Order: sequence, then structure tokens, then C-alpha cells
Amino acid sequence: MVVAPRRTAAPATTSLPRVGRTPLRRVLSGHSGTIGWPVVVVVFLVALAARLVPVLRGGGLLGVDTYDDGVHYASALALVSGRLPYRDFLLLHPPGVVVALAPFALLGHLTYDGWGLAAGRVAWMAMGSLTAVLVALALRRAGWWAALVGGIGYAVYLPATRAERTTMLEGLTSFLLALALVLLGTSRLRNRHRWWVYAGSGALLGFATATKIWGIVVVLVVAGWVAMTAGMLLALRVLLGAVIAASVVCLPFFLAAPSSMWQMVVADQVGRPELPLGALARLAMIVGLPDEPPGNPAVVIAAVAAVGLMLLVALASGDRVAPALAIAMGAVILVSPSFYPHYPAVLAVPLALTAGTAAAAIRDWTAGWSVIVGRVGAVAALAALVVLAMPFTQLKVGARLPVASLAAVVDGRPGCVTADDPTILVDFGVFDRNIERGCPVVVDLTGYSYHLTPGVDLPRTRNVVFQDFALDYLSSGEVALPWRLRGGWGYSRTTIRVIRSWPIAGQQGTYAVRRPLIADQPIPASGR
Repeated sequence: MVVAPRRTAAPATTSLPRVGRTPLRRVLSGHSGTIGWPVVVVVFLVALAARLVPVLRGGGLLGVDTYDDGVHYASALALVSGRLPYRDFLLLHPPGVVVALAPFALLGHLTYDGWGLAAGRVAWMAMGSLTAVLVALALRRAGWWAALVGGIGYAVYLPATRAERTTMLEGLTSFLLALALVLLGTSRLRNRHRWWVYAGSGALLGFATATKIWGIVVVLVVAGWVAMTAGMLLALRVLLGAVIAASVVCLPFFLAAPSSMWQMVVADQVGRPELPLGALARLAMIVGLPDEPPGNPAVVIAAVAAVGLMLLVALASGDRVAPALAIAMGAVILVSPSFYPHYPAVLAVPLALTAGTAAAAIRDWTAGWSVIVGRVGAVAALAALVVLAMPFTQLKVGARLPVASLAAVVDGRPGCVTADDPTILVDFGVFDRNIERGCPVVVDLTGYSYHLTPGVDLPRTRNVVFQDFALDYLSSGEVALPWRLRGGWGYSRTTIRVIRSWPIAGQQGTYAVRRPLIADQPIPASGR
């Protein structure tokens, strides 16, 4: 009997390799649908330089910068020292950034307050640079040209550099959004790990919402996009992941102080007075112009028109989620009662993705044109990106504190030390010491202008309740470190006069450490 040879089934073929066996170098090797290592390296280095160089030229890693960054780090430092936000001190944002900064605060708690802040700032710069790389990766299917334009565009977008040179909310939320979009845009992961990809992307967006409450809009837009492209069931997975992640981050703090957390995070923010900043000035900062307020309205209008055209081109090429995110978040910050130069950073990821998509579409549409025209256009676009990046080599941000000269004056005092900027207490290494001595924990002095008088549409200089609170706090210490006496911060002329009447315990240049004598000098509330 002849035995037929055993037939073996032909191995199944697939155009997509197994995810677990695909090394990173294959993703970045330059094959179809991928980008090369040079693009990744260039994008990362340009982004890092745009964030690091202005800081090193200015105040340094321990300098006083935007105020909010010190609030975030000081809140984390208080957390690792056993104090809870909302229950033990004022915090006007969800706790996500406090949780993210906790490892750096622990470093500062175990060593020196300022070291944790410096490490956190460097980590935020690296995170922002990685976000630029993630934007490039999200555009890899459109080719290296789109990846380069989108990545460099993100790297030099002025609001993003402002938010990512130090520990601001938007740096963290942008990274989480970019990572979620990369996961959702990777077909191999979607096909093989569908539940993990959609729920995990939702969890990233949920963490972002637990960092900045505007993230709710991002979650809804992304979930709507998933519903239209992949089905309602997968959109529900995104929403479920977002709800679970936001709950895990926020619920412990909410249970500890439910009414206080609601008042600070929601009611106080909704009740903030509207800043007198017109739509033209907001649009100028949204499109990345450095003018505050805008100089030439024609320049602003032209830049806005260019961004609008870019959105239309991206929509025509089939992109939906990035333009939708840009339009939705742009509307949010345009109608928001408050507006600061770093706010448009929430648009950085969708605008950069839109720019890359539009660049790829234009390149495809002009493919039939002469090679010379195409090359000239490519060189012109790259030159424009270089021009955008050049100002960062001349910027100086932040201010240096004379810590070395005045440390002995502060260290030798037995009681509490107060300051109107938490970064000052961190730099002098007394924030943690204050907590150990049972001093009042005030990480956001200006935030009390919203919290103590919610819904009152008054500037701080005319808010008598806030002026009283500020003086009461600053005078509660053995010495005070007032930094923001310069105009425009919120002190009334009466408050400034009182603070400047306090004896000087030590001075370096124009900066003075003062010894409050509030008990000997009654302060009339009227006229503040």
C-alpha cells in the first residue's frame, strides 16, 4: 500500500506582521507607512531646544517662571508630605497634575525642594519633545514629509513651548492625547488588541480630563469620531476607559472633601471674572503669533485664514478627528472667560496633525507638476519652519532668585516663611519645612481671589476680601518673601505700601526679605 505523503497546510499569509515580533526599528525604518530615524531625531532635538534653551538663557531650571508651574509642583510636594488638595489647601484644578508630579515631589521631599522642581521641568521638556515625536508617528502613514512638517510644527508652536518648558497642565494633556491618537491610528494594535487599544486610549484621555477639565470636550470628540469610523460599541469602550481612569485619579480626593473639591474645581472656575482680552488677541496667540496684544491686525487675519485653509485641506483629504479637535478646542478657549498665553497649547496636537495632513495632501495634489516646483515648495516649507524655530535661540524666560545671598537670612528664622509665589518657597528650600512646622499651606495665593468671592466680577486690585487675605497670609510668617509687587499682578496700592513698610531682614539688588509688623500697623480695609 502506498501511503500518500502527509500534506501540510500552507502557512497563513498576512500583510501585517505580529505586533509582538515587530521591533521599534521596523516602525521607524523608513518602509512604506513608516518614518526614518532622522525624522524622529530632528523632531525631538528641535522640540527639546525650543523648550530648554530659553530657560537656560533666562531664569534656569530653578528660576521663577509662570506662577502656575510652582502651584502644581508645590501641591505635589504638599501631597507627599501628607496634605490633601481640596481638604487641606486650595487647588483650582483636577488632581491629575499633582499625581503626575508626585514622584518628582518625593525626590524634593527626600533631598531638597528645588531639585524635584528642576527634575520635573526637565521631564516636562522631554515629555513635550516626545509629544512632537508622537505627532510625527501619528502621521507616518502619510509619509516622512507629513511627519516632519507635523512634528516640527508641534515642536515650534509657541503656546506648546510655553506650556512644556515647565510643569504646566497642557504639557501633560497634550502628551496623553498624542499617545491616545497614535494607539488608535495603529491598525496592527487595533486588529489584535481591540479592547485594550480603545479602552486604553480612553483611559489616557480620562487621565487628561483629570488634569484639565477641558479634556471632557476631547473625550467626546474622539469618542464621536470612533463611533463614526468603528462603531458605537468601540466608542463606548473609549468612554468607559475615560470614566474609569478619571474616577481612579479623582475619586480618592473627592471622597476626602467632596464639597470643597466641587467648589474649587467647578464652581470657582465657572465663576472666574472675564479677562478684558479681545477675540483678535486670542486668535493671534492661537495661531502661534508672539504679539500680546497683536500688533498688525492684517497679519493676524492672514495667519487665521492660513490656518482655516489648512483645516479645509485636511478635511478634504479625509482627516476628520484632528480638524474636529482643533475646531472644538478653539471654540472652548475663545469663549472661556479667562485666557492666558499658554492656553492655546491644548490646540497644539490637533493643529500639528492637521498641518502634516495638509502638507501631504498638497504634495499629492502637486505630484504631477514639475520636479523643480515640488522641490522649491518643499524647501520653502522647511525654511518657514526653521524661521519659526530661530527666535527660540534668543528667548529668555524666567527670573533667577538671589537664593545664595539670602539663604542665611531665611534659614536662620525659627517660624514660618511666607511668599506670594510658591516657587520662591521651593527655591529657598522652606516649603517642606513650613509643612513640618505646621505653617499654613498656601500654594495658590491668587486663586483665593476666585475662591473667596466666587462670581464677583472685580479685578484683584479692587477685591477687598482678597487684599485682606493676602496681607493676613503674608504677615503670618516670621519673614515674608514678596516677589510680585510689580504692577499687574493684583496688589492694590495700599497693600503694596503696607508690604514695603515692613522692615527689611535681608536684601539683594531690588529683592528684599521682609519682616512683617502687621500687628503694629493697623490696615484700613477701605481704599485697597
